Amino acid sequence: MPTKLGDRMQHGIKVNKAGTIYIVLSILIGVSATNTGNNLIYLITAAILSFMAISGAFGRKNIFKLQVMLEFPDDVYANREFPLRVTLINQKTYLPASLVRVRVYGNEILFPYVGPNAKEQKTVQMQFPHRGITTIDSIEVSSVYPFNLFTRYRQLEIKTDIVVYPEPRKCSIPLISEKTRFSKGESSSDRAGYDSELISVRDYVAGDPLKYVHWKATARTGTLKTKELSSLTFQPVVIDFENFPVESLENRISGITYLIIELSKKKTPIGLKTKGKIFKPDTSSVSKRSMLRHLALLPSQF
Repeated sequence: MPTKLGDRMQHGIKVNKAGTIYIVLSILIGVSATNTGNNLIYLITAAILSFMAISGAFGRKNIFKLQVMLEFPDDVYANREFPLRVTLINQKTYLPASLVRVRVYGNEILFPYVGPNAKEQKTVQMQFPHRGITTIDSIEVSSVYPFNLFTRYRQLEIKTDIVVYPEPRKCSIPLISEKTRFSKGESSSDRAGYDSELISVRDYVAGDPLKYVHWKATARTGTLKTKELSSLTFQPVVIDFENFPVESLENRISGITYLIIELSKKKTPIGLKTKGKIFKPDTSSVSKRSMLRHLALLPSQF
């Protein structure tokens, strides 16, 4: 899934609890210095204000020239957690970025330290509640660096549309097909696999399952031999959306989504027929995602 880079949009500052206490103390000490005329208290007041100014300057620089890159997995399903890879890029030449929090769609991730002209990558678990298109239009980066007196934040504009596939729900209903039925192992092909009849014996290759080692041939030749079996062929399946025997629209979509995923795992050619749209049976991931995308974008009143 494509990634997007953030650009600067707006920024601001929030006063933390420690910052509020510090400001109140600064005011009280300043008033005291004015009333007493004591030079030492004036010096203390100046030092406190200088400390605050330094905090502000470093905090502001800390979140400058930052970019965020998001990397979504290829398949995102409603109400299913998925890993979102977040990359924080520090474009400053000399200064690091410290204690930076990145907030994406209500999820927060902390980057303790990113060096100058460097980037760090972390993963956060996310989930979206509904199928369809979900738009992420901004990301917030913030930091309490250096003294936790203030939280400076910056909004990064990022326009990303994610197609969230329907939530897959286990469906025990027999498959609906137009002219064929699903059956595992009804016939075998000449293609090599591990499922059906023996078609040859070959030398063992690292990674071959031990249960397919041909022990008799191994004993006879003195070298490991592996049984090469033919693969099973699967009859194509076409799911008819209109005749799928589930009343609720969302349950029907979720059930069909589950079947598409499960049959795709078994390399069964699977197609889908909806009102005005037919997907021919196929085993490719492109075809699977086209069907899931079509289901994700179906209107609530279909």
